[in-house]
Amino acid sequence: TNFIVIYFLTFRPSAKVGDPVDAKETAARFTLDVIGKCAFGLQFNTLKESESLYREVGKTFTGSGFKNSLRLIFQFINPK
Repeated sequence: TNFIVIYFLTFRPSAKVGDPVDAKETAARFTLDVIGKCAFGLQFNTLKESESLYREVGKTFTGSGFKNSLRLIFQFINPK
């Protein structure tokens, strides 16, 4: 809960009470920022940048759909 409050105060100061929030997208961006910082020592800044390259790449790996699901299954079965 504190993360959401800090996020809106910092990155969306014009947000008002009652505005819709895409919790899945916000959580995915936060997760990418944490992984980038902890695992790679990089600042992805996906929460700050609405058109983040890292988020767009992340969507290709986590996107739903039959084609993407098959691709992920085959990658786990037959890693390169």
